[in-house]
This record gives sequence, C-alpha cells and structure tokens, in this order.
Amino acid sequence: MGYRRELWKDGKLIGVHDDRNIEEEKERILDEIKKRASELLSATDWMVLRAAEGGKSVPMEVLVQRDTIRKISDEEEAVINACETLQQLDQCQWMAKMR
Repeated sequence: MGYRRELWKDGKLIGVHDDRNIEEEKERILDEIKKRASELLSATDWMVLRAAEGGKSVPMEVLVQRDTIRKISDEEEAVINACETLQQLDQCQWMAKMR
C-alpha cells in the first residue's frame, strides 16, 4: 500500500508525493462503502429473515430505507469506479463521506 505525503511551507502546499496505486485505492474505498452499507442493512436483516420464514411482513418504511441504502451504495461505487486519477479519487471519496 502506498502513501500520500503533502509538503507544506509557510502554510502553503508546495508539493505532493503520492505513490499510491489507483486500483488498490479504489478497492480499499469500495470495501469501505460496502462495509458501511452492510452495517446499515444489518440493523433490519432480522425483519427480512422473519418475513422470509413466513412470519410478519417487513414494514414498507424499512423496505424503502433498505432500498435507499443499496441505491446510495451503488451510486458511490459507480462514482469511485469512474475515477481515473488519484486526485479524482480523493475528491470522490471525500464527497462520499459527506453523505
């Protein structure tokens, strides 16, 4: 795994050394996105399992919430996959964390 080092002088950025591999960084970020989505979905997994086993149905608001989580995750993954440079990737990752 590479690293990014910023060089500052008198409060101004004067250079950046970046030896990260874009494909490895994409994989790392995509793993974070998937992990976050999985954590959010896990809170209501029991409701889906209960319904699948013939129990009480899943409330509509829970289904909508789960669908929204998946859609946002898919959108973030598409944005990350479209990045062609580390600079783009850094910007996209920051935006995804702001959601």
